[in-house]
Amino acid sequence: MISITHIGIAMLLTKFLKLSPSLASTIILIFFSIFPDIDINNSEIGFIFRPISYELEEHFGHRSITHSFLFLGISSLLFFILFPDYVIYVIIALFSHVFLDMLTYTGTKLLWPLNYRFVIFDGPVITGSSLDYLIAISSWMIYFLI
Repeated sequence: MISITHIGIAMLLTKFLKLSPSLASTIILIFFSIFPDIDINNSEIGFIFRPISYELEEHFGHRSITHSFLFLGISSLLFFILFPDYVIYVIIALFSHVFLDMLTYTGTKLLWPLNYRFVIFDGPVITGSSLDYLIAISSWMIYFLI
């Protein structure tokens, strides 16, 4: 999925959960909704953190360690310890990212270090496809209409 899809769905989830994010929590939500893609160089977040991104992609591959329950759990726990008021936004962002990537044909290694890939509905979405953009546009339209 493309970044605007990840961000749009995470933002929409805050509306459905009746959360009213502050500026700080919105920034956290946006950042963490694309953060798992730090494991690929050509992502927006990978470009910002190029050396880390390169190492993660080289050693683990895309949609593995940063798309796993282990990563989600550790990230959420660390954020809970440091900034407990904002942890719900981190959880929403990270989990929605991984769920959306499971809708692609490559899926995610949710149980990393196990090599099994989780795919939902046979992965009907191709990253950057018209369906991906349709999901992004729809999520943003619904977000602003609610």
